[in-house]
Amino acid sequence: HGNTREARLAKARGEHPNATESELQSIVTAKYRPKSRDGKERAKANLLKGRTRDRRAQRSASNVQKSAKDKRSLEGVTIIQFAEDLLHVTLRPAQRVILKSLYGIALDAGETELYATLTGGLTIQHGAESEATEGVLCCGARSGKSLMLSIVALYECIVRGHHWRKFLRSGELGYCIVVATRTAQAQEIVQGNAARLVLDSPELCDYIEGDVTQTRIEFTNRLCIQSMPCNTTAGRGVPVFCLILDEVAHFRVEGVTQDVQVYNSLSPRL
Repeated sequence: HGNTREARLAKARGEHPNATESELQSIVTAKYRPKSRDGKERAKANLLKGRTRDRRAQRSASNVQKSAKDKRSLEGVTIIQFAEDLLHVTLRPAQRVILKSLYGIALDAGETELYATLTGGLTIQHGAESEATEGVLCCGARSGKSLMLSIVALYECIVRGHHWRKFLRSGELGYCIVVATRTAQAQEIVQGNAARLVLDSPELCDYIEGDVTQTRIEFTNRLCIQSMPCNTTAGRGVPVFCLILDEVAHFRVEGVTQDVQVYNSLSPRL
């Protein structure tokens, strides 16, 4: 981004030789700033496309061989290893406890104490050593829930992809659906979190197939993360292997029972 702006400033200096540095900065900002919300969204999507192409342009033959080896080595990787070692995320203690609990990973003594705090007093880990098929999290603002949802979505697509492909026809696209109170909010999970995490991971960026769009990340194993609007018809008929409902308590687009209706229409049914 810095190099691009310097190039634009250099071009502006040639076009406006008598302009001051401050005036040049204003010229560049006015010329290249998106003029509308749609323009900003297009610019963001184009940035992700460019990053995807740049990542792939940098790959050498040795990197391709390493990628093939990494893909084979993902079997048995836990959600915590995936987040910390492959996505290079620094998890908060509470996030570690939540993810470990969802995936049936035993907690240590300190984590058990935190688990009791998070669950209102439970001293024994519910479902220890067995994965949950559903999870309901009551999280406050800025608690990092979108990050956790992105990690789960990527883990199910990349690490668990071989499992979900068993339930799909050859070449059929499987869906991890993300629904939020606003379409833009769901897109932010897909674009702003999940896409950024996987594109910034040298070990995982090769799993992306094609360009990342505003609403979808598609992977080489024919699974995708797809954002959808908060209604009961958008996702009907598609094979859903993972469903994420962000801020489901506030689903009110089509009535007071919209959360139940969206859940019933999109629940995983492979």
